[in-house]
Amino acid sequence: MNRLLASPLIRHAVLLLVVVISTQYARAQERCGVVPYTNAQRNKLRLPEDDAQFERWLSKAIQQRKASGGRIQSTYQIPVVVHIIHNGEAVGNGTNIPDAQVLSQIRVLNADYQRTNNDASSTPAEFAAVAGSMNIEFILAKRTPDGFPTNGIVRVKGTQTSWTSGDDVELKALSYWSSEEYLNIWVCNLTDYIGYSQFPISDLPGLEPYQGGLAKTDGVVFNYRVFGSVEDGAFNLRANYNRGRTATHEIGHFFGLRHIWGDVNSCSSTDYINDTPTQDHSTDDCPTHPAASCNATKMFQNYMDYTYDACMNLFTEDQVARMVTVLENSPRRESLLTSPGLLPPNVDGNDLLIKNIVSPSPVLCNTSVVPKITVKVNNSIEPITSFAINYTVNGTYKEENFSSFTLAEGDEVTVELPTIQLDEGENTIVFEMDEPNGGIDVNPYNNSYETTVIVKNTEEPLPLRESFEGTLRDSWTLINPTKGMDWQTTDLNDNGTLYFNASANANTDDQAWFVSPVMNLSNTQNPVLSFETFYQEHAGYLDALTVRASTGCSPAFDIVLLQLESSQLTSTDQLFRRYIVSLGPYRNDPDFRIAFVFSNGNGSNLYLDNIEVSEPGQFSLYPNPAEGEVNVVSYLVDEQAVYAELTNAVGQRVLSQTFNTVFNETTTISLASFKPGIYFLRIKTSTGMWTSRVVVK
Repeated sequence: MNRLLASPLIRHAVLLLVVVISTQYARAQERCGVVPYTNAQRNKLRLPEDDAQFERWLSKAIQQRKASGGRIQSTYQIPVVVHIIHNGEAVGNGTNIPDAQVLSQIRVLNADYQRTNNDASSTPAEFAAVAGSMNIEFILAKRTPDGFPTNGIVRVKGTQTSWTSGDDVELKALSYWSSEEYLNIWVCNLTDYIGYSQFPISDLPGLEPYQGGLAKTDGVVFNYRVFGSVEDGAFNLRANYNRGRTATHEIGHFFGLRHIWGDVNSCSSTDYINDTPTQDHSTDDCPTHPAASCNATKMFQNYMDYTYDACMNLFTEDQVARMVTVLENSPRRESLLTSPGLLPPNVDGNDLLIKNIVSPSPVLCNTSVVPKITVKVNNSIEPITSFAINYTVNGTYKEENFSSFTLAEGDEVTVELPTIQLDEGENTIVFEMDEPNGGIDVNPYNNSYETTVIVKNTEEPLPLRESFEGTLRDSWTLINPTKGMDWQTTDLNDNGTLYFNASANANTDDQAWFVSPVMNLSNTQNPVLSFETFYQEHAGYLDALTVRASTGCSPAFDIVLLQLESSQLTSTDQLFRRYIVSLGPYRNDPDFRIAFVFSNGNGSNLYLDNIEVSEPGQFSLYPNPAEGEVNVVSYLVDEQAVYAELTNAVGQRVLSQTFNTVFNETTTISLASFKPGIYFLRIKTSTGMWTSRVVVK
């Protein structure tokens, strides 16, 4: 081997190979992924706000701020949590970077944003005049969301050894703290970019429904080899990106800054900043000053260019003004300024929280309801014997005291509140814990629970059918009680269906409800519920569909008809799966209701279709309209012969077929030879006859 390497030709070939591999790696892993990541989020969530709308909102906010001449805070303190997603190495090795590297990165951020960086003196004179400093301090969180002590660093072994921006939801679901209270930073083996950030949105009306899907991905992601600075230690950092400036750059995006060249290779592009020179493309290395672009001197020293770390050294005054305005006005930026994450932890006190709302359910028949609340002792220095629950119903405040308990830390208890009166339609109820043992709850940030409740008692006769073709009937109700992501109607292969966009929703607390109208089962013998789903399991992520029922217009859907988790929902051969559930135990109930509840686990989209509640001896069809074939679903109490007859619109019989042994099953009838139009399918059994219209496409 040594003799071969001694050859000049071999040495040249080896060096060339190294250069080629290094170049390919550099090209494969790009500098910043904020633009494609933002576009992907808009497409997944169908976010209606584009760049132009955001810029109009921000421009107006900047002007208003200038006119007021004020600053909300003298120093903006930002609580930071760093989630290190490692591959199982010991702390300080490989992807499991040491604490010192995290501390180094926090130091760099504070220095760069406050313009106390050592290389500030390297800013050229013509740019030093507009260099800006931001009165901001990044601080590792002092307390967890539950109020316990932390150093602001969380270590979690990942479920895969490398990550891309396309794995965004899966990565962040491994470890996440509320983005309303913490700047979340994830450090991992990121391979397609060395960093990317979630861009802020405006607070314009109409964007509220998208907050749930955006919240649990909000933050910044970095490759572990660009996090921290070699100025603070011998960390395993990449050459040229070893001064922590990738984080300075990406957090600039987090606060609303754009790339200095405006992401368009043209002198007509803009970064919406007045005091940065026009630039027609990124600077990907470290040129000698001055360098020209668009008849101006390039400000390649700006943190929002792509220059190597050692050549970056400034933000401008207008960039700082833009970031401050975003920080003071944008959702999940402004709330960071009042976060409890910077408060000292409270471990010597009593802390109660509301675990869940047992009643009321999100949809009710009656306006009178008895609320039932499950309370948990999160932390205690003594047995909890009493507490209070404050609650508001559509803005009306009430309070109720509870006593005679002996609850230890970790214990739970369900309590009832007095009957409340709701309005027809939508209601907002807020519950809040207070006064454990007559004293102060040391962690008030987990005390509140807000829920939306809809009172609607629309009835529909049997058979009840919903195939999602056309406009959804008002008798059905779509609701997310915590105002997260709802079920949505869509077309799949030209057929209407209901779906939940789990792949774009990082909010694992989401529960989307789809609730039926009230049904009278008192005249039935053995009613049956049938429906179809389509779902492709995403390994490692647990979504669930629970089919619940309420009887007698109960305020709680406490009957579980069917519980389906990811593996049970998974469809085979790209086909919908059909489920049939007997409702026989509830045949005497005149006020029966069902709810399809999707519990989000960040997995795959779930499609729900062809819901039907029917009596025995009846049949249902799907799809309808049909093309090529129609499926006939039977609901029979025993096996029997079934005669099927299809007639056209003028009564001519065009098909007849006998099926000898039919029970609760699906039978397919071919329609391939029939012209498009309206037909009538007549089914005869020993117990009766049933007719339905069929539309052939």
